[in-house]
Amino acid sequence: MARTLIFTPFDAVQEFNLSLTRDEKLILAISTAAPDLALSISKTAGGDPLVELRSAGGAFTITPAAVATLIEGQLYQHNIWDLSDPSDPVRLAFGTLKCGASIAPLGVTYATAILVGGLAAVVLTAAQYEALDLKDPATLYFIVN
Repeated sequence: MARTLIFTPFDAVQEFNLSLTRDEKLILAISTAAPDLALSISKTAGGDPLVELRSAGGAFTITPAAVATLIEGQLYQHNIWDLSDPSDPVRLAFGTLKCGASIAPLGVTYATAILVGGLAAVVLTAAQYEALDLKDPATLYFIVN
């Protein structure tokens, strides 16, 4: 079962901070009549999106696969857009997003593998690697295109 958050936009753009848990599906419902919404997630405010999701029926379904590229514990920025008029998008909300660690049930595929001796191995794109604030010396980073 997915956790559900409901966001109600008002006339002014609102700050709305999100906290996700790794390996958990989250439904973000927007209580507005706008049929076409987008959620953009980037490393910095105004940065290029790392993740972009479109709403279905006024709700975003944020799956573990959709945010697999986000690094646990790092803060990201997000915007929620009303795209009813594609030539004039309206920003409804902005804020931070943090993806927290979890102890996932058996059978869950992890983005990071822990190797013998405590070394971690993670697969990232070059952009994801460059976006890391700190590189962990105990982690092997595999860069893919």
